[in-house]
Amino acid sequence: MTKFVFKILSVFGIYEEGDFPSVAGGNQGSSKEEIVAPYMNALRDYRDEIKKNAKDPKAMFEISDNLRDDILPQLGIRLDDKG
Repeated sequence: MTKFVFKILSVFGIYEEGDFPSVAGGNQGSSKEEIVAPYMNALRDYRDEIKKNAKDPKAMFEISDNLRDDILPQLGIRLDDKG
């Protein structure tokens, strides 16, 4: 399971092979699961909100904007919209 999580994080550019995410909190003894938990929780919550609002496109855009503007920056991730 951990390999899958890190593969997904690498797709988003959050993780590179051999690195830990930069928001590891400086805990040298942390396991990969502990390090990746905040990212996975954010994605789980995002998925749950999208599923609840699947029939409302406006709400889905607002949820996605909230992820980009409020949640991910707290995790040290910045996403920019491309024109």
